Amino acid sequence: MNSIKAKVDKSDYEIYGDILNIEIDDYWLDEKLDGFYPNNMYKGLIPTLLFAMEIEQEKEVVWKRILPKTNSKETCPILMCPDDCDFSCTIIVAEIESNNRMVKWNKVGIDKTKELDANKVGSKVEWFDKMKPLQFDKTEYEAMIEKFKNQIQIDEEKWQIRNQEFLKKIEMAKFKSENLSSEDAFWVMFYFLQEQHELSENTFDVSDILSAFEPMDWNGTGIKQPADSGMIDFWNDAIEKYRKEGKPGWKKFKK
Repeated sequence: MNSIKAKVDKSDYEIYGDILNIEIDDYWLDEKLDGFYPNNMYKGLIPTLLFAMEIEQEKEVVWKRILPKTNSKETCPILMCPDDCDFSCTIIVAEIESNNRMVKWNKVGIDKTKELDANKVGSKVEWFDKMKPLQFDKTEYEAMIEKFKNQIQIDEEKWQIRNQEFLKKIEMAKFKSENLSSEDAFWVMFYFLQEQHELSENTFDVSDILSAFEPMDWNGTGIKQPADSGMIDFWNDAIEKYRKEGKPGWKKFKK
Protein backbone atom coordinates (compact mmCIF):
# COMPACT_ATOMS: atom_id res chain seq x y z
CA MET A 1 0.00 0.00 0.00
CA ASN A 2 1.32 3.43 -0.94
CA SER A 3 0.72 6.68 0.89
CA ILE A 4 -0.53 9.88 -0.76
CA LYS A 5 -0.73 13.33 0.81
CA ALA A 6 -1.22 16.97 -0.16
CA LYS A 7 1.66 18.98 1.29
CA VAL A 8 3.05 22.49 0.81
CA ASP A 9 6.08 22.48 -1.48
CA LYS A 10 8.49 25.19 -2.56
CA SER A 11 8.09 25.90 -6.28
CA ASP A 12 11.00 24.99 -8.53
CA TYR A 13 10.57 28.38 -10.22
CA GLU A 14 11.48 31.64 -8.48
CA ILE A 15 8.57 33.54 -10.06
CA TYR A 16 6.01 31.29 -8.34
CA GLY A 17 5.26 30.97 -4.64
CA ASP A 18 4.81 27.83 -2.56
CA ILE A 19 2.18 25.39 -3.79
CA LEU A 20 0.19 22.46 -2.49
CA ASN A 21 1.78 19.43 -4.13
CA ILE A 22 1.21 15.67 -4.32
CA GLU A 23 3.53 13.62 -2.12
CA ILE A 24 3.61 9.85 -2.65
CA ASP A 25 5.67 7.67 -0.29
CA ASP A 26 7.71 10.69 0.87
CA TYR A 27 8.57 11.89 -2.66
CA TRP A 28 7.09 14.61 -4.82
CA LEU A 29 5.40 13.11 -7.88
CA ASP A 30 6.94 15.58 -10.36
CA GLU A 31 10.45 14.93 -9.03
CA LYS A 32 9.99 11.16 -9.20
CA LEU A 33 9.00 11.44 -12.87
CA ASP A 34 11.97 13.71 -13.53
CA GLY A 35 14.27 11.13 -11.94
CA PHE A 36 12.88 8.38 -14.17
CA TYR A 37 12.80 10.53 -17.32
CA PRO A 38 15.34 13.41 -17.03
CA ASN A 39 15.53 16.29 -19.52
CA ASN A 40 11.78 16.27 -20.14
CA MET A 41 10.99 19.19 -17.82
CA TYR A 42 8.72 17.10 -15.61
CA LYS A 43 10.18 18.63 -12.46
CA GLY A 44 8.18 21.72 -11.57
CA LEU A 45 4.87 20.48 -12.98
CA ILE A 46 2.03 21.28 -10.58
CA PRO A 47 -1.19 19.46 -9.59
CA THR A 48 -4.28 19.99 -11.72
CA LEU A 49 -6.27 20.15 -8.46
CA LEU A 50 -5.05 23.68 -7.79
CA PHE A 51 -7.05 26.90 -8.14
CA ALA A 52 -4.55 27.86 -10.84
CA MET A 53 -6.34 25.62 -13.36
CA GLU A 54 -7.85 28.33 -15.54
CA ILE A 55 -10.47 26.83 -17.86
CA GLU A 56 -13.75 25.86 -16.21
CA GLN A 57 -14.50 22.91 -18.48
CA GLU A 58 -11.05 21.47 -17.82
CA LYS A 59 -11.54 21.88 -14.07
CA GLU A 60 -14.76 19.90 -14.33
CA VAL A 61 -12.97 17.07 -16.14
CA VAL A 62 -10.27 16.87 -13.46
CA TRP A 63 -12.64 16.89 -10.49
CA LYS A 64 -14.99 14.39 -12.12
CA ARG A 65 -12.20 11.92 -12.79
CA ILE A 66 -9.84 12.28 -9.81
CA LEU A 67 -12.00 9.88 -7.77
CA PRO A 68 -13.96 7.56 -10.07
CA LYS A 69 -17.18 5.94 -9.02
CA THR A 70 -16.76 2.66 -7.15
CA ASN A 71 -15.60 -0.20 -9.40
CA SER A 72 -14.91 2.07 -12.35
CA LYS A 73 -11.88 3.62 -14.08
CA GLU A 74 -11.03 7.11 -15.34
CA THR A 75 -7.98 8.60 -17.04
CA CYS A 76 -7.43 11.82 -15.10
CA PRO A 77 -5.00 14.71 -15.64
CA ILE A 78 -2.91 14.98 -12.46
CA LEU A 79 -0.01 17.33 -13.29
CA MET A 80 0.21 20.37 -15.59
CA CYS A 81 2.61 23.08 -16.72
CA PRO A 82 2.69 26.00 -14.21
CA ASP A 83 2.91 28.57 -17.02
CA ASP A 84 -0.22 27.58 -18.96
CA CYS A 85 -2.30 25.85 -16.25
CA ASP A 86 -4.49 24.14 -18.82
CA PHE A 87 -4.57 21.12 -21.14
CA SER A 88 -2.69 22.90 -23.96
CA CYS A 89 0.80 22.14 -22.61
CA THR A 90 2.40 19.19 -20.78
CA ILE A 91 -0.24 17.07 -19.06
CA ILE A 92 0.53 14.01 -16.95
CA VAL A 93 -2.38 11.61 -16.54
CA ALA A 94 -3.13 8.57 -14.42
CA GLU A 95 -5.49 5.68 -15.04
CA ILE A 96 -7.40 5.70 -11.76
CA GLU A 97 -9.52 2.84 -10.47
CA SER A 98 -11.64 2.91 -7.33
CA ASN A 99 -13.27 0.30 -5.12
CA ASN A 100 -14.73 0.35 -1.61
CA ARG A 101 -11.37 0.24 0.17
CA MET A 102 -8.71 1.43 -2.25
CA VAL A 103 -7.91 3.83 -5.06
CA LYS A 104 -5.41 2.54 -7.62
CA TRP A 105 -3.29 4.43 -10.10
CA ASN A 106 -2.79 1.55 -12.51
CA LYS A 107 -0.45 3.53 -14.74
CA VAL A 108 0.86 7.05 -15.27
CA GLY A 109 1.82 8.67 -18.54
CA ILE A 110 1.97 11.81 -20.67
CA ASP A 111 -1.13 12.84 -22.59
CA LYS A 112 -0.73 12.90 -26.38
CA THR A 113 -4.31 13.80 -27.27
CA LYS A 114 -4.58 16.25 -30.18
CA GLU A 115 -8.27 17.15 -29.88
CA LEU A 116 -9.00 20.46 -28.16
CA ASP A 117 -12.17 19.18 -26.49
CA ALA A 118 -11.41 18.94 -22.76
CA ASN A 119 -13.42 15.73 -22.48
CA LYS A 120 -11.05 14.05 -24.95
CA VAL A 121 -7.99 14.42 -22.69
CA GLY A 122 -6.49 11.02 -21.96
CA SER A 123 -7.73 9.53 -25.24
CA LYS A 124 -4.15 8.98 -26.37
CA VAL A 125 -1.46 8.43 -23.75
CA GLU A 126 2.22 7.47 -23.78
CA TRP A 127 2.41 5.39 -20.61
CA PHE A 128 5.57 5.44 -18.48
CA ASP A 129 7.05 1.96 -18.18
CA LYS A 130 9.24 2.92 -15.20
CA MET A 131 6.32 4.17 -13.12
CA LYS A 132 4.84 1.19 -11.30
CA PRO A 133 1.17 0.87 -10.24
CA LEU A 134 0.21 2.63 -7.02
CA GLN A 135 -2.42 1.67 -4.44
CA PHE A 136 -3.81 4.08 -1.84
CA ASP A 137 -6.11 3.69 1.12
CA LYS A 138 -9.34 5.32 0.04
CA THR A 139 -9.75 7.30 3.27
CA GLU A 140 -6.27 8.79 2.91
CA TYR A 141 -6.90 9.50 -0.76
CA GLU A 142 -10.13 11.33 0.04
CA ALA A 143 -8.31 13.34 2.73
CA MET A 144 -5.75 14.41 0.09
CA ILE A 145 -8.54 15.58 -2.20
CA GLU A 146 -10.25 17.44 0.65
CA LYS A 147 -7.05 19.33 1.40
CA PHE A 148 -6.89 20.53 -2.19
CA LYS A 149 -10.53 21.63 -1.99
CA ASN A 150 -9.78 23.66 1.13
CA GLN A 151 -6.76 25.23 -0.55
CA ILE A 152 -8.84 26.20 -3.57
CA GLN A 153 -11.27 28.05 -1.29
CA ILE A 154 -8.36 29.91 0.37
CA ASP A 155 -6.76 30.80 -2.97
CA GLU A 156 -10.07 31.91 -4.45
CA GLU A 157 -10.70 34.28 -1.53
CA LYS A 158 -7.21 35.74 -1.93
CA TRP A 159 -7.80 36.14 -5.67
CA GLN A 160 -11.09 37.95 -5.07
CA ILE A 161 -9.32 40.46 -2.83
CA ARG A 162 -6.51 41.00 -5.34
CA ASN A 163 -8.99 41.32 -8.19
CA GLN A 164 -11.04 43.96 -6.38
CA GLU A 165 -7.87 45.93 -5.64
CA PHE A 166 -6.84 45.65 -9.27
CA LEU A 167 -10.22 46.84 -10.53
CA LYS A 168 -10.08 49.83 -8.19
CA LYS A 169 -6.64 50.66 -9.56
CA ILE A 170 -7.99 50.53 -13.12
CA GLU A 171 -10.91 52.78 -12.23
CA MET A 172 -8.46 55.31 -10.78
CA ALA A 173 -6.40 55.33 -13.97
CA LYS A 174 -8.39 57.54 -16.34
CA PHE A 175 -7.40 59.55 -19.38
CA LYS A 176 -7.37 63.31 -18.98
CA SER A 177 -10.21 65.04 -20.73
CA GLU A 178 -8.34 66.92 -23.48
CA ASN A 179 -9.11 68.20 -26.95
CA LEU A 180 -5.88 67.71 -28.87
CA SER A 181 -5.25 68.74 -32.45
CA SER A 182 -3.36 66.34 -34.67
CA GLU A 183 -0.21 68.39 -34.10
CA ASP A 184 -0.74 68.46 -30.32
CA ALA A 185 -1.21 64.69 -30.25
CA PHE A 186 1.96 64.22 -32.30
CA TRP A 187 4.12 66.12 -29.79
CA VAL A 188 2.41 64.50 -26.81
CA MET A 189 3.36 61.15 -28.33
CA PHE A 190 6.93 62.43 -28.66
CA TYR A 191 7.09 63.15 -24.92
CA PHE A 192 5.44 59.83 -24.12
CA LEU A 193 7.95 57.83 -26.17
CA GLN A 194 10.83 59.91 -24.86
CA GLU A 195 9.92 58.96 -21.29
CA GLN A 196 9.64 55.27 -22.20
CA HIS A 197 13.05 55.46 -23.86
CA GLU A 198 14.60 57.01 -20.75
CA LEU A 199 12.91 54.57 -18.37
CA SER A 200 14.25 51.64 -20.40
CA GLU A 201 17.76 53.10 -20.16
CA ASN A 202 17.89 53.60 -23.91
CA THR A 203 16.84 50.02 -24.71
CA PHE A 204 13.39 51.02 -25.95
CA ASP A 205 11.48 48.18 -27.65
CA VAL A 206 8.27 49.17 -29.42
CA SER A 207 6.89 45.63 -29.05
CA ASP A 208 6.85 46.11 -25.27
CA ILE A 209 4.81 49.29 -25.67
CA LEU A 210 2.37 47.57 -28.01
CA SER A 211 1.90 44.73 -25.50
CA ALA A 212 1.26 47.22 -22.70
CA PHE A 213 -1.26 49.07 -24.91
CA GLU A 214 -3.19 45.90 -25.83
CA PRO A 215 -6.88 46.82 -25.33
CA MET A 216 -8.64 44.91 -22.56
CA ASP A 217 -12.07 44.90 -20.95
CA TRP A 218 -11.08 44.27 -17.34
CA ASN A 219 -14.37 44.89 -15.56
CA GLY A 220 -16.96 43.80 -18.11
CA THR A 221 -18.17 47.32 -18.93
CA GLY A 222 -17.07 47.21 -22.56
CA ILE A 223 -14.79 50.20 -21.96
CA LYS A 224 -11.36 49.60 -23.43
CA GLN A 225 -8.37 49.95 -21.15
CA PRO A 226 -4.70 49.21 -21.94
CA ALA A 227 -3.35 45.92 -20.59
CA ASP A 228 -0.99 47.94 -18.42
CA SER A 229 -3.08 50.68 -16.81
CA GLY A 230 0.14 52.51 -15.95
CA MET A 231 0.34 53.55 -19.60
CA ILE A 232 -2.56 55.93 -18.93
CA ASP A 233 -0.50 57.71 -16.27
CA PHE A 234 2.46 57.98 -18.65
CA TRP A 235 0.18 59.44 -21.34
CA ASN A 236 -1.31 61.94 -18.91
CA ASP A 237 2.21 62.92 -17.83
CA ALA A 238 3.13 63.50 -21.48
CA ILE A 239 0.10 65.77 -21.95
CA GLU A 240 1.05 67.72 -18.82
CA LYS A 241 4.62 68.12 -20.05
CA TYR A 242 3.44 69.34 -23.43
CA ARG A 243 1.12 71.86 -21.80
CA LYS A 244 3.97 73.20 -19.67
CA GLU A 245 6.90 73.01 -22.10
CA GLY A 246 5.24 73.17 -25.51
CA LYS A 247 6.95 71.68 -28.51
CA PRO A 248 10.40 70.24 -27.86
CA GLY A 249 13.41 72.35 -28.75
CA TRP A 250 15.33 72.13 -32.00
CA LYS A 251 17.68 69.19 -32.26
CA LYS A 252 21.20 70.38 -32.99
CA PHE A 253 23.24 68.30 -35.39
CA LYS A 254 27.00 68.26 -35.21
CA LYS A 255 28.84 69.45 -38.32
